[in-house]
Amino acid sequence: MAKKICIVEFDRFDNGKPISSLPTFEELNQALLLSFKELGFEIYYKKNQLDPKSINILIGSHRLFYYFEEIIIKEDYYVFNLEPLDPRVYENLDKFNIERFNRYRKFLSKSRVIDYSYVNKNIISKYHNNVEIFSFGFFDFKKDYLKNQSNNQFIFYGNFSQDDRREKIFSMLIKKQNLPIILFNDIWGLYRDNLIINSKGIFNIHRLDNVPLEIYRAWHCLSLGQQIISEKSNDKELDHKMNDYIHFIDNTEKINLSYMQNLNSKKDFRQTCFKDNLHNLIKRLDLI
Repeated sequence: MAKKICIVEFDRFDNGKPISSLPTFEELNQALLLSFKELGFEIYYKKNQLDPKSINILIGSHRLFYYFEEIIIKEDYYVFNLEPLDPRVYENLDKFNIERFNRYRKFLSKSRVIDYSYVNKNIISKYHNNVEIFSFGFFDFKKDYLKNQSNNQFIFYGNFSQDDRREKIFSMLIKKQNLPIILFNDIWGLYRDNLIINSKGIFNIHRLDNVPLEIYRAWHCLSLGQQIISEKSNDKELDHKMNDYIHFIDNTEKINLSYMQNLNSKKDFRQTCFKDNLHNLIKRLDLI
């Protein structure tokens, strides 16, 4: 008999109280809730509170460590981790954020983990073997009604600031290579999805070095029917798995209009399936 599942999303905390966070994980929550339901599970969704009668899947639990130094959880749970875990990613951050990262890694070292990255898995496996890889597959967000005439522009959406590596790379691509790229910071929901669906493609440039492919961004865009042009990451196994669906680039300085106009067709991401991949994960986790 299938067990009860509770998807628990966490906000950041300040002075012991939750602060409403950006809807970063809205698409993942939707895909998990609907897929678990279709697979026959009794499914719940909560914010900032675990369900003692369910197996809890924690989304965004890294946010807790902006405030809490240590967390002890008595309920049955898995952490769904979407954060890069290579310490080199965080070595240039301020002391507070380095400590936050270390607290989160300590939490993962004592938790059962669902991850997206083989590099992350190797890091967690130094502490225990309770980590499973989830492969993101196609999920129908039913947004085809947004499709209209292409805006003939490539887009990037996500965080970037002056003098970071993203800003420098995009400045080169836009000013030197004359690529029609529009940058969007902090956009969500229908407006963002409308821009994604009607663009010529999505650029994925890593904010930091030594990070795995930002699979969550790529999965969302691929599920909306868009092509992804991405830097290679430090996770060669993950890149290899997604190579059939994503255009990986070796050197951003070689990208120009001719390069973009001659991209080879990739496999249809609809050949994959989020629900089937979740079902395979469920069997590995022995949740049935």
